[in-house]
Amino acid sequence: MSQKSGEEWVQIEKWIATNAKPLHKSLKPADGDPDVEKVEKAIGHQVVPSLRRLYGRYAKATRLFPGHERRAMAFSLIPLRSMAKIYKSELAAGRDVNGSDVESDGQIRAEYWNPMWFPFATNGGGDYLCVDQAPSQMGFEGQVIEVLHEGLARVFRATSLDGLAKQICSELAAGRCWFDREDGLVRAGDTGEGVATAKAIRTSGTFRRVKVTKSDVEYWVKPIESYERWEAEEAPKSEILDSRLSRDAAPE
Repeated sequence: MSQKSGEEWVQIEKWIATNAKPLHKSLKPADGDPDVEKVEKAIGHQVVPSLRRLYGRYAKATRLFPGHERRAMAFSLIPLRSMAKIYKSELAAGRDVNGSDVESDGQIRAEYWNPMWFPFATNGGGDYLCVDQAPSQMGFEGQVIEVLHEGLARVFRATSLDGLAKQICSELAAGRCWFDREDGLVRAGDTGEGVATAKAIRTSGTFRRVKVTKSDVEYWVKPIESYERWEAEEAPKSEILDSRLSRDAAPE
C-alpha cells in the first residue's frame, strides 16, 4: 500500500472495496465542506484542521477505525451533529473523577477528560477516539488517543490522524488487521494472528473465497504448497492449508 502523505484513506478505501464490500457500502462521502460552526459554538473551541479534513471526507464511516485491543470492535465516525453532545457529557462526567484513578499512557495527561480532547469516533460502548490538542510533555499535539470507560484507560494510538491512517494501511498490508462482518476492521496484534489458517482446497495457486472457521471472517487467500497442522476440530486436516492474506486484488 502506498504510504504517501494524504493518500492513506484512499488506499484504505481501495482495500475495503476489494476485501470488505459490506463495510464499503456503509461509507458515505461528505457532501461539501463540513458545517463545523455549530459544533465550535457549542464546545467553545475551534475544530482542529485534521478533523475538518476527516469530516470533509466522510459523512458516515461505520466500523472503520480498529480498536487498540486484538479483535476489539472497531470504532465508527461520530456524526458531526453529535460531537458537541458527547464532548459536553464526558467533560461534565470528569468533574467527579480523580485524576489519580485514570491510567494514561505517557503521552497523555492523566485526566478523565480534557477540554482539548475532541471525540470523532465511538465503538458504541462508551469508548472514544479523540484528537488530543493538550498532550503531556511526552506527547504530540494533534495525537490520536483512545479513551476507554472500563478501567479509565487512556491509550496512545498515533501521533496524528494521518499517522492513524498510515498505521491502518500498514496493518492491512501486513495482515495484522482484517474485516469482521460484525465488528468491522479488527486488529490481530503482533502475535501472528494476521496469518489466516483457513479452509481451502489446493488450486495451483489460484485465488478462492474462503472463511476462517473460528471467526467467520472472509479473506482472499492464495494457498501455499505444503499442508500444515491446524488446531481445529471442526475441519479435517486434509482440507486445511496455512494461507496468508493476499496483498493483491482478488478476482470477482
